[in-house]
Amino acid sequence: MNEKGQIANVVLVVALLAILAMNGFLIYKSLAPTAPQPYVLKETTSSPQENTKQKIITVSGTGQAAAKPNIAAIYLGVRTQAETATKAQSDNAALMNAVFDALKKNGISDSDIETTSYTLEPLMTYPEKETPRIVGYVCQNNIAVTVKDISRAGETIDIAVEAGANQVNSITFRLSDDKAVELFEQALKNAVADANKKAEAISKSLNVKIVGPLDVSLGAGYAPYPAMFESAVKAGTPIVPGELKVTVSVQVSYQYQ
Repeated sequence: MNEKGQIANVVLVVALLAILAMNGFLIYKSLAPTAPQPYVLKETTSSPQENTKQKIITVSGTGQAAAKPNIAAIYLGVRTQAETATKAQSDNAALMNAVFDALKKNGISDSDIETTSYTLEPLMTYPEKETPRIVGYVCQNNIAVTVKDISRAGETIDIAVEAGANQVNSITFRLSDDKAVELFEQALKNAVADANKKAEAISKSLNVKIVGPLDVSLGAGYAPYPAMFESAVKAGTPIVPGELKVTVSVQVSYQYQ
């Protein structure tokens, strides 16, 4: 083969190798995973509202509502003492059954009578320089009577005492569930009205206009404890509870312009 033929063959081989290399590179690129970009730059635009700082007035409001309680809970009991535990217990049961019967005859239902405590204990004596000894037994049965008509609280006590109850420990007054909800809602309305009044006063002093509330949160509230009545009760003595109050606070943020 002459020199020109050899050169032509070399050129042909190089061309074939270049074509194979290019094809391999293209195949690799198509199969290889794409490398993650170091960052992506995007142009974003914000609305005029986002660029404008909101003008806000934040105030707190307090509201209160009061009402007379409509439920009474009377805590009374029967205490008996005897030489033996059996006698103390049987005497107590007889008296308490009489109290139950008298209350039920006067409109108190079973569901409104609840036993709060029951004890049967030895009565001890501690003579000087002698061994303590039992001289008797004391049986105590305490109940709570719910009266849903406040005006009958005194009458209910009289009935129980006449039937055999010999202890009247205390009376508490409270609101029924629906009345308590009603009182809370009224206190909440008063709290919001107080916040509105304060915000209007501030806006007028600043010569700005309230647009509307942006955020409202309920703050600490005060629910009334049951009103207590504690004293020796005389038959026929009227029992008059005071008012129960609920206090609610709110925090309101208003936008102004």
